[in-house]
Amino acid sequence: MSTHSRPSGNFYLVKSERFNKYGGESGYLQFLEKEYTLGEGNSSFEEPRENYSVDSKEIREIEENTDSLSKTEKEQLIKIRIGQSSFRERLLSRHKDCLLCGIDKIDLLVASHIKPWSQCKNYEKLDVENGLILCPHHDKLFDKFFISFDSEGNIAISKHITLSNQALLNLKASIKIELSDKQKEYMKWHYANFKHKNVD
Repeated sequence: MSTHSRPSGNFYLVKSERFNKYGGESGYLQFLEKEYTLGEGNSSFEEPRENYSVDSKEIREIEENTDSLSKTEKEQLIKIRIGQSSFRERLLSRHKDCLLCGIDKIDLLVASHIKPWSQCKNYEKLDVENGLILCPHHDKLFDKFFISFDSEGNIAISKHITLSNQALLNLKASIKIELSDKQKEYMKWHYANFKHKNVD
């Protein structure tokens, strides 16, 4: 078991000599994102991204803070970092506030996966249809299956959230969100697991 502590902050980039041949930092990031997102059955990521939120400060950190990882593992971390950044940007281009409460402070908004990353096929991980923009506490409730949505977008609230806590968390039984047909397919997975985790 490695004795290296997990690095803090963002660290998902590589040493300069590894991406110089791709035309510099931007070119290397574009190469990795294309390699990562164009996968099995995926046709959702063909449009180019103009901007990358992975900044140059991160480049210096990966070699220093991830000594226990192989080159392949480091590059996989890069791909994940770029992919998650892309996923969030795409969702924010659709919605710029929490779908449940309306909070619109961009820095606080979370790109929440409907079907969790760990359960996804490669092409599902960055599919913008597999996401919702939520504020931090609604994201946590959704992630932990304390809330979900039925096929019509009506909220379902866990019996484990008391009425007083529902009020504090700004949860109302009348909440309904709009879901695309593809989002509904992903939500079937989430709602089924919500029901399973909230059986009597």
